[in-house]
Amino acid sequence: MGDFAVNVAMSYQIGAARGIFSILSAMGISRDEFFSHIGRSINSLVLKHRGDLDRKRLMIAVQRLLKEQGLYLGEVTGELDAATNAAIRQYGVAEGLLYSELVDSLRTAASDSEHKTRWVDQTPEYSFHICGLHKLFPCALFIHIVRDVDSVVRSMLNFHRIAGTNVVANEEEAYKYWLRTVRACLKAEEAYGPHVVYRLRYTTLVENPESALRSLLDFLGEPYSAKCLEPLSQRINSSNVPPDFESEDPATDPAILEEARRLSAEIEQTCQPSLHSSAAADELEAEFGARVKHTSTSR
Repeated sequence: MGDFAVNVAMSYQIGAARGIFSILSAMGISRDEFFSHIGRSINSLVLKHRGDLDRKRLMIAVQRLLKEQGLYLGEVTGELDAATNAAIRQYGVAEGLLYSELVDSLRTAASDSEHKTRWVDQTPEYSFHICGLHKLFPCALFIHIVRDVDSVVRSMLNFHRIAGTNVVANEEEAYKYWLRTVRACLKAEEAYGPHVVYRLRYTTLVENPESALRSLLDFLGEPYSAKCLEPLSQRINSSNVPPDFESEDPATDPAILEEARRLSAEIEQTCQPSLHSSAAADELEAEFGARVKHTSTSR
């Protein structure tokens, strides 16, 4: 999705070369308005299809339950067909439930997704595209989860245990990747301020999860619920690093290692900026424009 912002900008730049932007400019349509309009369309599309997906997942769960009970012999499709409907009625009778009440509860659960107004996505690559994503989604909020570099490197080097693929080739590449992503997030913190980018320390999330989540939800403008703590009862997206794993690679450049650990320590000891910086925002804007220009002229 991060690259999508660049691709949209690239298409925009090419279109401008062909005269499209001159038409938009003549109509008083700015570049930022153009991007945000595309972003609103993407947002509506994602929310609509997420609702459809939630309803299908719910019906798949129902069909599997009915299969286990021997009441449904059809395929698990996620569609409420006649056979599923009949099986639901039988299940209701068997469990002493009114058919109408059971169906209403299913419909209520399925309709919950229709009231969702935001969606969440994550990947470290977004760190490099916050400026472009901010243009597409002006109301988007970004969460920068900070964790000490050595733990992150250990996790990256063991990622193949859960994904079957390597994130990085070696230890030095892992430290370099951490430096690039974290610096990009720090620049975004400086450029857009704490009302757009929120720094969340991993140690706080682990050691004091309720406090961390309350603060995070305040940033998002969402109410706190104790249920928010339930996913934290187990480690999510963990690379399951073995206790005896040693990541010390003699081939790693000591200067890279020192640079990463120094920055990691600095972040732990300092707070994020309380105000946004116009100069930092202009710098990100210039980098974004240069990337767009390079992409459009290299095709």
